[in-house]
Amino acid sequence: MRCWRFGVFALLLVALCKASSPTLSTYQGPARAPTLAVPFVVQSAKRDHELHARAPFSITQSLSQAITPLNSVSCNAGGLHAANSYLRAFQLGALGPYTVTNIEFGIEGAVGAGGVQPATINLYSSPVLPGPTFTIASLTLLSTTNIAIPDQAQTVTSGPVTPAVLPSNSVLVVEIFTPNGQVAGHSFFIGSNSAGETGPSYLAAADCGIANPTSIALVGFPNMQIVLNVLGQQAGPIPTE
Repeated sequence: MRCWRFGVFALLLVALCKASSPTLSTYQGPARAPTLAVPFVVQSAKRDHELHARAPFSITQSLSQAITPLNSVSCNAGGLHAANSYLRAFQLGALGPYTVTNIEFGIEGAVGAGGVQPATINLYSSPVLPGPTFTIASLTLLSTTNIAIPDQAQTVTSGPVTPAVLPSNSVLVVEIFTPNGQVAGHSFFIGSNSAGETGPSYLAAADCGIANPTSIALVGFPNMQIVLNVLGQQAGPIPTE
């Protein structure tokens, strides 16, 4: 069911949206025009001003930073999302010690009640590079940053996070978590494209039967390749390979 909130039927449609059972689907509402990127607002983070003042070294698995309209799915009811986690795992190799200071992620569309909505960025270490599916319980939480995402469409947003330090040969797992927004009236679809990736994108959404992070390709959406970049500081020379 398409839940478009406009005109005299707004309250009725919102009520119907909230009453629907969540399913895994793309955005079904009116077309969204691209906007300028708006940085997310940090609600809680322990900042290291010296680290943020230095030029960061970026890590990505995305072959393109483009955000493709109607390419991403979320667990949602009428576009209002249930709880969703979007993740990537990065093998650091000889890059460490590496301090994560900033995160960038794509947004296909974000429409929050009052023009903003909450999310959380969690940084973890993993003892091994995850396979097609894994559990959060197998990871070690390194830092948590609560953020507020302003409304925007087809952008790559960015901002600082609570720093996390990883040694060489570590596996960094980054999670973008959007809590259930159905009661509040929040809609969020992470940004993605199908241009290629050097590691899998993961999704977890218990309300849609995906209790643990699972490769999005395995779920059935191989063209949904999340744009998610890590910025930070490396001790010593930057590897050339």
